[in-house]
Amino acid sequence: TLTQLAADKDDLIRSETAYALGVFALQPSADATFTAELELLVDDLFSDARYNAAMALARQGNERAAEALVEMLDPEAIQLSIAKVDSPALESYLPALQAFKRNTILRNALDGMDMLMKQNPPLDRTKLLAAMSQFVEHSSAWQVAGALPKELVSHARKILQRYSTGSE
Repeated sequence: TLTQLAADKDDLIRSETAYALGVFALQPSADATFTAELELLVDDLFSDARYNAAMALARQGNERAAEALVEMLDPEAIQLSIAKVDSPALESYLPALQAFKRNTILRNALDGMDMLMKQNPPLDRTKLLAAMSQFVEHSSAWQVAGALPKELVSHARKILQRYSTGSE
């Protein structure tokens, strides 16, 4: 059922399926098909599906997560991801919803990069660390849904320090 849902036409169904597949794929006796589906979903056109798949793959130490995790720290990609609101009733809450989603994406990107590097020590970390450095260096200039919480920038600095110095 999950493999069928992973190919559904509805973006939200694929996104939620990526999340569910990630939970099941972590089980000790998990079917390898779950990871194979996540590897397809990490290239999905819908960002939420891509990001959920990347987080799941990062927990496994699967290097296929890296590109989407880097994307999750890109201001332009985040702007596209948070711009859509399907309900006119939510329009008045749009700025708060966008800031919440942006912060969730950023926190997940940082945690995902941390997990991926921890689970896969031989991984080439160059792109991950460069994206994280870029995020920290330009955090004060971010204009995507308001100012960034200082905790996110501090979290990124700690991860960068841990992996840049090789003290993980």
